[in-house]
Amino acid sequence: MTQRINGEGKSAVPLNALLSDIDNILCRVKSPFPLNFLSKIEFRADGCWMWKGAFGFHPRHRQHRYGEFKVLNPLTNKRHSTTAHRFAYQCVHGPVARSLDIDHLCGNKLCVNPEHLEAVTHRENIQRMYDRRAK
Repeated sequence: MTQRINGEGKSAVPLNALLSDIDNILCRVKSPFPLNFLSKIEFRADGCWMWKGAFGFHPRHRQHRYGEFKVLNPLTNKRHSTTAHRFAYQCVHGPVARSLDIDHLCGNKLCVNPEHLEAVTHRENIQRMYDRRAK
């Protein structure tokens, strides 16, 4: 397979290597990723899945931009917005209490790779953010 070129004109990683990593994650998926979600992701060599779709604002921190994804609620048949990283995490790991934040272990807030995400308390998420900044 050919290599994919990222937006900066730099060569990324061979697609077959990326597909192998992606397949390993997707085979554990509890709820399949919809195609319209996957089409909004750039898979990078560093393992981050960069969100290229719509952006919204985290309800607690309006100045921080996060990926946003519209989800259909089957009970009400209405669409609502959720953060793209929370949606990706829940697709692989199952439902997460609304009281928990989804931390980006890679430190990249646009990454939606479920392997780079962890459900933690808000306090833990903030502490990790300060720890990353201090390094």
